[in-house]
Amino acid sequence: MVFLPGRRPFIFTDEKAEEVVGRLFPELNDDQVRRAARRLRTTIITRLRAAEIMEAVADGADIRPWKDRW
Repeated sequence: MVFLPGRRPFIFTDEKAEEVVGRLFPELNDDQVRRAARRLRTTIITRLRAAEIMEAVADGADIRPWKDRW
């Protein structure tokens, strides 16, 4: 689920992201809408990975690179 300020949440898919961005920012052309949707996707992936790492650390996992663990 993606929660944008002042908007209803939506389940993220590439197509839905382009649709929502296009509706929120009608002044953008098609290429700009696609770029904004890709940026949203990248932000989501980055935040999910960070949450996974924090969860692993909380569970006691050693997240150092393999070359630093010997």
